[in-house]
Amino acid sequence: KLLTDTTTYSSQNTGEYGGRDAIIMMQQVFHGKFSSLKWVVNSVRETKTGVIVFDYDFTGKQHDGTEVHSSGLEYITVLYGRIQVIEIKNKS
Repeated sequence: KLLTDTTTYSSQNTGEYGGRDAIIMMQQVFHGKFSSLKWVVNSVRETKTGVIVFDYDFTGKQHDGTEVHSSGLEYITVLYGRIQVIEIKNKS
């Protein structure tokens, strides 16, 4: 219920998606690539009204045993209680 038909999602890892259905489908495919997933949230802060930034570290184990690690910043813009924009940027 937090996503709308106009919510946008962008990530250097998965691409760009528009609308609730496309975002959920992408998430199902992404999560399906792993036998285990773990996010550690290092910090959460509101940078301005309605914009929340999560600093995170991700570890996932793929079905073949390969481990994937990444760190990033996830920016979420909320307006009237609904997510408008999700943007994920990898840390270098």
